Amino acid sequence: MNDDSQLLLLEEPQVKPVVRRPVRIRSSLPPEWLARGQIPGLDGLRGIAILLVLLAHSARTAGFPESSALHSVVRHGHLGVDLFFVISGFLITTLLAREQERSGTINLRRFYTRRMLRIMPAATALIGVVALLQVFGWAHLEFRDWCGALTYTTNFLYHPAWELGHIWSLAIEEHFYLMWPFALSVLGFAAGWKVPPVCLVGCWLIRCGIALLVPHFVSSADATYYASMAETWTFTRLDTISMGCLVALSARTVTGRAWLDRLTTPPLMAAYFLILIATLQISSAKFTLCVAYSVQAATIGLLLWGLIRRAGVCRHLLSHRLLTTVGLASYSIYLWQQLFLHPGQAGWIYAFPQNAGLALGAAALSFWLIERPFNQFKDRIAR
Repeated sequence: MNDDSQLLLLEEPQVKPVVRRPVRIRSSLPPEWLARGQIPGLDGLRGIAILLVLLAHSARTAGFPESSALHSVVRHGHLGVDLFFVISGFLITTLLAREQERSGTINLRRFYTRRMLRIMPAATALIGVVALLQVFGWAHLEFRDWCGALTYTTNFLYHPAWELGHIWSLAIEEHFYLMWPFALSVLGFAAGWKVPPVCLVGCWLIRCGIALLVPHFVSSADATYYASMAETWTFTRLDTISMGCLVALSARTVTGRAWLDRLTTPPLMAAYFLILIATLQISSAKFTLCVAYSVQAATIGLLLWGLIRRAGVCRHLLSHRLLTTVGLASYSIYLWQQLFLHPGQAGWIYAFPQNAGLALGAAALSFWLIERPFNQFKDRIAR
């Protein structure tokens, strides 16, 4: 090689290889409550959920203020139950994940024992009181109502008795408690995350299939029947709870948590709230079943994460002592409110506002005399 060629080689610019780095999603540190402790804002959200239910039922009783603006809000109180569903899925999945990370396994016997102590004592007390009311002729329940209440299958009854009809939502949660921990125990968390998306898609397909393939169910004569049944069947409403499970599972991975954070920025949170309100304005059975339930589950799940993830004015309000107190007693309030907020009964105790006061009083007795002692016993078992 001559000197000229060597000079050309020396003067030739060196091209550096382009190194393509993988695009990484930025993620902040996980919140401390993912691993231990109380989840901030969750009791406040429970308080909002039960207040929505109370307002919706109170609006149907005598003496409630005749305000079109107020009624336009309270007629959507069913969102309180949806909020309860998402919270349940999120909380139970978080607790199960903590146990898995701490001990390497899920103790199903201990889990079911804790759930039984959490749910059954107060519910059994309510059923016992309703039984006494029936003995004295102050309540009129059919045999099917008692079977549904005692077997947690009220959600498959059409027009159950008012006094125990609200147990339909507890029945769905009980079915969830039976299936979800067992699925995680068998599949493990690595594969268990696939179950919530299957439920989300499966429930949506079932609702759409009935709405589109069985059109007489959504005719003008049967629309009320169809809508009331579709919101109580386990296999049509389990997707709302599954959304909470999916958020909880996503929050336990760096990538999943990063996506949740990206999807819950303040502008997007405002958009989700507006979308949620918009779905409530369309009174169509087909729209409700094919669109609204799924959209509401997704928006509530994202709103839940955004509210408990970031400290701010909203979470500060959710931590208000009055709201958290109501949230702590929300289960007892939900159980006992139906006896007093009875739209089909006349009399002083069934008129607003005294009916709401009596419902809260009965709930306070239930909370302090039944629910709280059994919860303390449940916590000792957990420790």
